Amino acid sequence: MGILIEVLFTFINFLSANPTSIEFEKIEREYYLFKPKYNVEPSPLIVNLHGYGSNALQQRIYTQFNKFALPKKIYVVYPEGVNRSWNAGIDPNNTINDVGFINALLDTIIANNNIDISRIYVCGFSNGGMMTNKLALELNDRFAAFGNVAGNLILEEGQSIDFDRKIPMIHIHGTDDLWVPYQRKASRNRMDVDESLEFWKNHNKLDQYSKEVITTKSFFKKTSLNKIVFFNDNDSEKVVHYQVVGGGHQWFGSAYGSNILMKSYVGRNNTDFHASEELINFFLNYKLENNE
Repeated sequence: MGILIEVLFTFINFLSANPTSIEFEKIEREYYLFKPKYNVEPSPLIVNLHGYGSNALQQRIYTQFNKFALPKKIYVVYPEGVNRSWNAGIDPNNTINDVGFINALLDTIIANNNIDISRIYVCGFSNGGMMTNKLALELNDRFAAFGNVAGNLILEEGQSIDFDRKIPMIHIHGTDDLWVPYQRKASRNRMDVDESLEFWKNHNKLDQYSKEVITTKSFFKKTSLNKIVFFNDNDSEKVVHYQVVGGGHQWFGSAYGSNILMKSYVGRNNTDFHASEELINFFLNYKLENNE
């Protein structure tokens, strides 16, 4: 999110816990883990990935994720990308093994906390959403469901899809997003929103579709909200899309997204829903059956 986020979140270091770190492939990798209180039973875990140019602390504040997750007795971890980015396939010069790091991070957290390994989920914003898609392709045996906000699917050169498992995916995106455009491809391998949804719909063999108009625009309200669901009658693995018409490059619903400087930099927010709450509600429908 660049310099603007730095300005808006200058107070962030005063409100945050100290990071923990693990060494992975000779690099010290930091993360921030937040634990629910009094979790006697094994609890779900959600991995929340920041966007390009941002960091784990800013992602915690911006998404307000703890507010929705911790009362439901869900652990939340915010990992730190190397050089404020994730190797999601955009930059050919980025050779960081982030898939391996996330895998090792899960092992570390599970070994030291009361985690239900059948209910581990991952979501991310922008570059973090792209990384979520990469994890769905390359590490889907660890996660029960996936969530993507303002990011798209990238298929790297020569990448093959060699798994049969159906992927529950929720994708939240604004149609006026200028940073990760809704309908304009940046490259041959980088899909736009419609293509990303089509990919997961086809992979899951979903042959039915529904669209719900949740809210509409008005004179004073410049965004509207649609919920699109791809499904079939035989499987539970849905692909859900929250389409924010007129929305910008935002984690929608966040109180910080309505700041006038923020809106001028990344586009309009929408407060008809909160992306964090919808991600969590979607995730909790799914479990990895083989990991119970």
